[in-house]
Amino acid sequence: MTISAFIQRTLFLLMAASLAAVATAQNSSLQPVLQTGHEDDILFADADASAQVLATADKHNVILWNSSNGRQLRKITSGQTIRGMALCNKASQLAILLYDYGIVSALYWYNTQTGALTDSVSFKQTNGWGSSFPPLDALISSGQNDEVAVRSFSTLQLINLTTKQRSPAIELFSYDNQIAYNPATQRWQIAANRNDQVELHYINDSYTKQLQTIYDRSEKPMALGFHASGKMAMLLAPDKLMIFNDADTTLQEETLPVSNNLRSYEHYDIRWNIAGNLLLCNIGQDAHVYDAHQQTWINDKNDALKYAEHVLAIDDNNDKIAAIGKQLPYILRWPQQQNFTSFDTKVMSLQQLRFSPNGKILSSVPGITFADYSHVVDLSTGRLMHNRNYPLGIYQWLSDSLVLTTVPDDYGDKPKLAQVCNLYTGHVLRTFVHPKAEKKPEAALLSPDGKVFASINALYKELVVLKGPNFSQQTRMLLPTTTSTHIEFTPDSRYLIVGSESLRIYDIQSNKWKVLRDTARVYSIDNFTVTPDSKELWFELLDSNVETVIYSYSFSTGEYRLKRKSDTLISIIKHHPTKPMYAIGYFNGVVEIRDAQTDGILFRQKVHDAVVDEVLFHPTRNWVSTLGSDQLLRCIDIDKQSLQYSMALLSNAAEKGPAIFTPDRYYMMPPTLTTEMHFAKGFQTYSFAQFDLQLNRPDIVLQRMGEAAPELIQMQQKAAERRWQKAGMTAAQDLQAFDSMEPLLLYNRKELSNSSTEPVVELQFITRYAAANIKQLTVYVNGQKAYTGKAGTNRWKIPVALSTGTNLIEAAYLNNNGTESLRESIDITYEPVTPVEARTYYIGIAVSHYADSNYNLQYATKDVQDIAQRFQQQYSNASVHLYTDTAVTLSLLDRIHQMLQQTTVHDRVIVSYSGHGLLDTGYNFYLASYATSFEQPALHSIPYNSLTNIFTDVPARQKLLLIDACHSGEIDKENVQFNFGNSMAAKPVGRSSIRKVQRKTQLGNTVKLMETYFTDVSKDLGVNIISAAAGEEYALESSEWNNGVFSYSFMQALFDKKADSNYDKKITQTELRKYMQQRVQELTSGKQQPTSRSVNASYDWAF
Repeated sequence: MTISAFIQRTLFLLMAASLAAVATAQNSSLQPVLQTGHEDDILFADADASAQVLATADKHNVILWNSSNGRQLRKITSGQTIRGMALCNKASQLAILLYDYGIVSALYWYNTQTGALTDSVSFKQTNGWGSSFPPLDALISSGQNDEVAVRSFSTLQLINLTTKQRSPAIELFSYDNQIAYNPATQRWQIAANRNDQVELHYINDSYTKQLQTIYDRSEKPMALGFHASGKMAMLLAPDKLMIFNDADTTLQEETLPVSNNLRSYEHYDIRWNIAGNLLLCNIGQDAHVYDAHQQTWINDKNDALKYAEHVLAIDDNNDKIAAIGKQLPYILRWPQQQNFTSFDTKVMSLQQLRFSPNGKILSSVPGITFADYSHVVDLSTGRLMHNRNYPLGIYQWLSDSLVLTTVPDDYGDKPKLAQVCNLYTGHVLRTFVHPKAEKKPEAALLSPDGKVFASINALYKELVVLKGPNFSQQTRMLLPTTTSTHIEFTPDSRYLIVGSESLRIYDIQSNKWKVLRDTARVYSIDNFTVTPDSKELWFELLDSNVETVIYSYSFSTGEYRLKRKSDTLISIIKHHPTKPMYAIGYFNGVVEIRDAQTDGILFRQKVHDAVVDEVLFHPTRNWVSTLGSDQLLRCIDIDKQSLQYSMALLSNAAEKGPAIFTPDRYYMMPPTLTTEMHFAKGFQTYSFAQFDLQLNRPDIVLQRMGEAAPELIQMQQKAAERRWQKAGMTAAQDLQAFDSMEPLLLYNRKELSNSSTEPVVELQFITRYAAANIKQLTVYVNGQKAYTGKAGTNRWKIPVALSTGTNLIEAAYLNNNGTESLRESIDITYEPVTPVEARTYYIGIAVSHYADSNYNLQYATKDVQDIAQRFQQQYSNASVHLYTDTAVTLSLLDRIHQMLQQTTVHDRVIVSYSGHGLLDTGYNFYLASYATSFEQPALHSIPYNSLTNIFTDVPARQKLLLIDACHSGEIDKENVQFNFGNSMAAKPVGRSSIRKVQRKTQLGNTVKLMETYFTDVSKDLGVNIISAAAGEEYALESSEWNNGVFSYSFMQALFDKKADSNYDKKITQTELRKYMQQRVQELTSGKQQPTSRSVNASYDWAF
């Protein structure tokens, strides 16, 4: 979206004319959720501690959050301005107050479990002069009850959300009276200043005011709040906080820590936490917390609170409050006053969408203004083409390989406008310059015939046009201040249209400008489009009747015609480049496709939970893609009247890439980004891992996207089946099976805290599922199986040992059919009072000298010796154990397993093997022991599964296995063939005894696809396993490195800190894995490519 469109949206959202709010009616089933933030500043916030639900609202969107873990539940959007928001009836209902002048005056309420609109009440008034919409000023919740109060100037009405019953209008004493619900008396109370005294009234059963107490105070009440005990707090202008016991005895009086006096036109709110020891005061754009027991303001002691604009109690245990900034909340643990959970969004900005001419590539740039880099998505693979960013901003696609882009900053001394280059080779064909150009353009285009170049910089009000032989005829124009970044050529290349305070048309042939004065507005006009026959210019305006209208302008006759009116504000219009159809995007998220000749509707649906910012017709299919201000792209099949897929760009410290979803919940995304997604059902959220086998289906997603080669889709399907086999499944479990199981509940959740100083926590689980049909309960901690509960019961008490730092605890039961319930989860941070001593265990296993000396290696034992030395040098708590040459036997693994079982949950274990890797004729992988028979690997060798089994039932939760051996990655048995000739005939290449590798097909490798597209969701061992080479590759050693290249790269990554990509002085497992994969490929010129045989996606622990 351009700058002017952003400004226009801000100006005109208040005048949106739709008469009904549009809400997202979510299905009650499991739904995938990407964490998004608010598009505008948060204005209202509410929380229910018992339900662990937090609601935040900007002027058009409400986001519901699980306040226990900071995950988003769902979003509800409105086409009108939100004037108030509250959770009601134990958080089962969400009330939203809507008011826009002359358009709507209503209360809507929703089912918070699904997001579905439940009912509404209109305050519209009809009289002899017509209809009027009284202004609505405030919505006040009763909290646990289903009643709310709505204030309109000096009138109050009470509304029951269950019965829709409305009380008679209650006249307040004045507009600035304060209203609050007293849960102790179950009465609505009013505080007012009358005759220089503060009076407290309550509303009786006859809906009239009744005096309760008079306070000898001359100040004006500015906010009122009651605790469940009846204790009352009141803000008094100009700067006082008063606390009363049962609205009678004054307990405390404090001066507010505010720089300005309280003013009647500001918003103030005061609430108690459940324990009644904290007062949470929201004063204008500042939040303050008062400790009533310590009788002190605590903001100065906490930096996080200084920047909060709202504070709310969100926990029954009174150890957490939500501090809310401008667009995102975060959870503050109490009384430690530390930032506990940030509700971070991982969705990146998308703007300036462009298809390549063949429709197989989609490019975008981040931010409102044009950036120096692009995100380029290959729609045939669903992946970013350039890992993270394409280093230039793409203005326009000229062919399937040529693009018009920004110019690098180091390009000479000439003013930089744009260049034409090859996307794949980087070769520059032409550069466009102008001697007086000020800055990089925000938009640039070549005319369809390629003869005219135009660029615009709205910030500097500069338009440049280059044409003629070798683009030598140069024109530079200064435009009005209110200038759009939208420029467009007509398809016949005759005219250039520029949006500013009026539409401007440049006749390229006559070199003359025409200003359409009739379009003059105080804002820049950038919502215009040209018909595919180049005959008409269509544009959108807001007329004096607060209606959005679309006009057409004839280039040949200069005639204006009204095309259509809309009572909902239009955000964008766009013609199809070749067909007689056009699209309209609305501010309420609705998308329309219309026949340009008959104006008949071809498609109309609510597509976004946000404003529709961009519309892009597919160049080869009858599809249209739309981009919302929620940064989600939706692709629609116009013929089928259906959504094909949705896309968002995600980013974390490890990777950036697209997350793509189908309407039936299938998805694909880079494996390191799957942790940025979760599932929601009701008020509960679930990690992706439980559903990844069923729903992570690149084969289905790529098929819906329509650009992938059939061979790739076939291989992706095989890769999915391989994952099921690896997980011991014959097919993916139907998601309906989860719904058929009774939920597992953490029965004592309210007694638990998300932080603990105790080393063990007892978790009590319960389910209503028949005990006789339960096979077992399994508890996972940080991605590994930690505890098992007995069968034949539906109640369990499980003591869980906590490791220092974060503990993600998940639990599920299995029925006798092997179906797993939805996993109940809780995050607990363990912070011991006395620091816990954690040890780092390094176990090195290596063979350089074999019983069969023909297979001796030079550097295998040196690998583990060098690694051991580095661990001892850099880790004072390192416990190093080396087993080399004759010590390496199959029975050795039992001794190692016994040793590792003596570790604690705080410890770290790194095991590395260096030596020969072997495959038998069945493609089973073995590690060579000292006595290995290279002709018959099954004799005296170490089976791969025997090595990984040393981690079974090991307490340590940070575990890493490194295998520096040939063929140590998985084998795609269907597509790879080895030559198992006489292994004695030649000296081995690298660390292998196999002579030749052949591919049976050209389709690719399902193992490689699994690593590229999938996350390992194995939950048994929680160990990360990195292999030196793919299953059909060799692991190399050389005097150039004095080690095996894999071990050499590991030492660089960890001990030399080369893997610390974000410079935070920590090296996560993701950073380690990524660096080693890249470094080994660099050092071997691509001959060796490390792979990940197992990844603990739930726990990215760091060295």
